[in-house]
Amino acid sequence: MKKIKYFVIIVLVLTIVTGCKSKKQREVYKALENTSISQKGLNSYRVKVSITSKDKNINYIVLNDNNEKYQITVDTSEGSYNYLINNKKNKDKENIPDPFSENNPELEYDYTNTDLFLEVLDDLSKDPKVTNEKIGDKKYKKYTFSVSKEKLNKVLKPFKIKVKKGGKGYSYVDSDNHVYLINYSSLDVNVNVSYTRLNEVK
Repeated sequence: MKKIKYFVIIVLVLTIVTGCKSKKQREVYKALENTSISQKGLNSYRVKVSITSKDKNINYIVLNDNNEKYQITVDTSEGSYNYLINNKKNKDKENIPDPFSENNPELEYDYTNTDLFLEVLDDLSKDPKVTNEKIGDKKYKKYTFSVSKEKLNKVLKPFKIKVKKGGKGYSYVDSDNHVYLINYSSLDVNVNVSYTRLNEVK
């Protein structure tokens, strides 16, 4: 009976210690959920993405309306191109072409998975460092963390970029617990993504 009591006490202590240690990780994950359309955190946003590697420079903006309608602007060395992808609410998810997209170059990548970049915040291996920062007149919590090679490669796979080593990252979270800015980089790549106009895109 005593052994059982000691075992229960040990389990409770470990649970409390683990819970305290992962508090910051839970905070970051909650911000991820709140900013993710796929997890029903909200219904729309504007995302601006910049990915720089040794041989690629990818820049684009997506106005994502409920993961169904995407207004995409891709910036290239030849100029900017606009696209509209509008998915019907049916099992076929038929792609409806838009007139101003027809004469543009074919999209090189899938730009519609805008929640993709938030995945780096999921299941951080170590507690992030937290500081209070101010951008303009707005206050943010800045979470600084490590990013594994595996997680970086998972996020970068759609863009055909592969890194050899992990790196560092940081994320700015606003007072409403939404991710405003996320950045991560290694020796091979730098990724910068901002989320704005939450629930304002139509």
